[in-house]
Amino acid sequence: MKHLQLVCTNPSMLEHALTLLEKGDLQHMYTLEDPDLGGILIGGFCENPLELPPYLTLHSEEEAVVDWDAQWKEFSPYATVEGDISCSLKAFGGPEITLRLFPGAGFGDISHPTTQLMLTLMCTQPLSFVVDIGCGGGVLSCAAGLLGAEKVYGYDIDPQAVHHAEKNTLLNDVQRSVKVGEHPLPEVSKATILLNMTLAEQKTALAAVNAHDCTWIVSGIHTENLDAFSTFIEEKGLEISHHESLNDWHAFILS
Repeated sequence: MKHLQLVCTNPSMLEHALTLLEKGDLQHMYTLEDPDLGGILIGGFCENPLELPPYLTLHSEEEAVVDWDAQWKEFSPYATVEGDISCSLKAFGGPEITLRLFPGAGFGDISHPTTQLMLTLMCTQPLSFVVDIGCGGGVLSCAAGLLGAEKVYGYDIDPQAVHHAEKNTLLNDVQRSVKVGEHPLPEVSKATILLNMTLAEQKTALAAVNAHDCTWIVSGIHTENLDAFSTFIEEKGLEISHHESLNDWHAFILS
């Protein structure tokens, strides 16, 4: 299996690129924004060659032994000399509490605007019961625990990401309130639901969620997809109560 890194040179096509690559069997995908590369870096693992559209270029290809410490040090502004991620939630309007993350395949090194927007909006909300859909390495789940949520459940279809998230709950000492797994809750009521993914992924995720009387914190929407997102949430009967943006990426609080 090869570890591939691709560059999406047209950010408005990121959602389409991720969907295309997933269909092409690129596994354990992660994204990193690096202006020096002229686009957004998409990484993942694949056994077979991929057919790439014009807006995707191959950045690197190697055998699938990844030095995540080196990757995080290269791409994340929050990487420490020890190789992990360390960042105070005060940077996002929260308390002076340090969030730490181990290097690993689960997405979430806090470098991408969508993650930063999620943390900013989370710091504005009272958090009690939190459900983190597509939790990846657990960055948002752990942050919710540090922000005082009494009960957090994060889930992801990738077992490697779940294992990574479990290690991060221990690193942040939030394992008593934060649990992670591979399966969605059958029904969610009176929760804060975290959703940091592309619009196409959101549509798939929401189709499997039976939620009632919940607050949604949603990110991963690029400027080019704002109209489609507005139509989507209107169909779901949701309304925007707050909107933040950063570098052409948008996040919302919905109810």
